Amino acid sequence: MAKDKTRVYAVLVGVLLLALTAANFLRAYNFEYVDWDGFQYLAYSRSIIDGSYAHVNYIRSPLSALMIFPDWFFGRLEMALLHLLSAFLIFRISYKITRSYLPSLFSAFLYWSNWWTQLFTAATLSDIPAMTLFLLFLYFWLDNGKKSDLYAGIFGGLAFLARFDSVLLLAPFFAVSLLEKRDLKRLFVPAIVIAIPFEMATDYLVFNRFVYTPVEFFNLNFSAGFANSLAANLQQGDVLYAIKKSLQFYPLLVIFSLFSLFRAGENKKMGPVVAAVAFLAVSFLMLPVTENRIFAVKFVPLLAIMSSCFVLHVYKNVHKGYAFIVTSFVMLIVFSYNAVHVLSVSYPPWSLSDVQCVGEGIICTNAPPVVAYQCDSSSVDVYQYGPRHASVDSGLNKTQIVIENVGRCDYLVYFKDYFDYDEQTYRALKASFELISENHVSALFKTG
Repeated sequence: MAKDKTRVYAVLVGVLLLALTAANFLRAYNFEYVDWDGFQYLAYSRSIIDGSYAHVNYIRSPLSALMIFPDWFFGRLEMALLHLLSAFLIFRISYKITRSYLPSLFSAFLYWSNWWTQLFTAATLSDIPAMTLFLLFLYFWLDNGKKSDLYAGIFGGLAFLARFDSVLLLAPFFAVSLLEKRDLKRLFVPAIVIAIPFEMATDYLVFNRFVYTPVEFFNLNFSAGFANSLAANLQQGDVLYAIKKSLQFYPLLVIFSLFSLFRAGENKKMGPVVAAVAFLAVSFLMLPVTENRIFAVKFVPLLAIMSSCFVLHVYKNVHKGYAFIVTSFVMLIVFSYNAVHVLSVSYPPWSLSDVQCVGEGIICTNAPPVVAYQCDSSSVDVYQYGPRHASVDSGLNKTQIVIENVGRCDYLVYFKDYFDYDEQTYRALKASFELISENHVSALFKTG
């Protein structure tokens, strides 16, 4: 397809996808829930900006919090804009690999339209900022030049600080750099300076003590050890975790990406991307924490880049006129599939103004991040039982743990949705403590 026609085609596709993104954003407007960790990031970010450091988090870099706007609406808008920027970067990266506009547009289209990532922009989490920084790393890494390697190192270090598990994305490309015998000083030095001494200095300024948040993060999330995790996953039948989850979340994307296996040998630059996907798949087999959010955000961009080979394969084996029709028809199917998923999701009204804040005493709650963000108050997690947590530990009795914990507090703010609400526990609380007020979001009890 001629370059000018491709641009017109790109504009039409972009308008269609912007409409889908805008529709999802507006439909979620009255749904102010941004995920448990999302509220943590918002409170963390605000407490650093205002200098109070009241809601810092020892397993997250202060820089990762500062990457997220400390307001649920503007934070969500930031996620949507970064999603669009990531789609543009995927287009540029795919073009560097294929040197062809339409396959590159196809890759960006697959990522941008993906229903899972569209819905994910409603959460104010560090995954999307980290992915954007990784894509900036990959964009410069592909050039293999003096300045580009320097920029790649900087963005690689920042991607690591945004989310420490970004090391799973970065590791294969650093390994390829070793095999290609690049000038590693330009790539490694800026990445290491940002990831270690810069992060340690930032941690000290915020926490006022020597702590290295990456160590705290990996110790908390992956303390079970890779060997034990591999054995457990094999025993539980999770050996195909990556494949099963890929087919569950984005089956069409997986199918299109398989065409890269036929052309990886023909295109030297596609090989590292394929290797990165293989490395991720093996990593998730051995990770103690296999979480859909961590998994899906990392796989989609790489699979989308690999999928550019589908269009190359079509144009190589089908007449160009028919190839354009085939590609357009496939894009229409993909868009329809994702649009149905996005528009079928309902966003019930959930307003932060309904969160009941208390200005005195010790507060217990089953959603400390929400209380921290909306009420700017510290609180006791009623599901916490030593190092164990009743929301994830089936061996703990929720009602018993909550009743025991509220004895330490003056008030309890018990949320009814999205925070492991338990009807039996709620009935026990109403029978045991004074109910001050309640609405569809939370109930406020006087407990002490």
